[in-house]
Amino acid sequence: MAADLFLKGASLTHDKKKIFSKNQTAAFKTFGKELSVSAGAGSGKTSVLVERFLYAVTEKKIPPDRILAITFTDKAANQMKSRLVDACEERGLVEFRREIENAAISTIHSFCARLLKENPIESGLDPFFRVLGEGEADILAEKVLDTLFEEEASAEREILVRRRDRDAAGRDGASCDVAVEASRGVRGSVVVEA
Repeated sequence: MAADLFLKGASLTHDKKKIFSKNQTAAFKTFGKELSVSAGAGSGKTSVLVERFLYAVTEKKIPPDRILAITFTDKAANQMKSRLVDACEERGLVEFRREIENAAISTIHSFCARLLKENPIESGLDPFFRVLGEGEADILAEKVLDTLFEEEASAEREILVRRRDRDAAGRDGASCDVAVEASRGVRGSVVVEA
């Protein structure tokens, strides 16, 4: 079920109680099939996702530690967690409050990092690895691109030197050119070790 579930102004607040549109209500009450919540900024997505989480816990009896909520940003994940905690307090769901604070609500990067750190043997990674920050990733990508461009330029120079030497010597160096050209296909990968 992938659809535009929201209309502008559909989520209204009245005396601390949310009033949801028909589509928004369907979004948090639909279970047993795939569901995509897609809407623009300020349309009530987070409110609907909070309600869906609480509905799953209170009505469907799904333990909070069995729910995975993925967001695009850390800010959105923190906001969702905060709203869930607030909603639990407002509704007297004290037993779920602590569980929700530890629930898997994160970005895809944070979720994957957690999964890999919890399973270091299976993943074959050092459990103390860390996800690069955006600035660090940009610097690393720039270094890798520089290395690739340098290798490409070096291969081109090597071909030109061999051709020049072949022409100067007046002999057939075609087999050297073929080997150099074939090696160029291997130069496209760079391994960066931690």
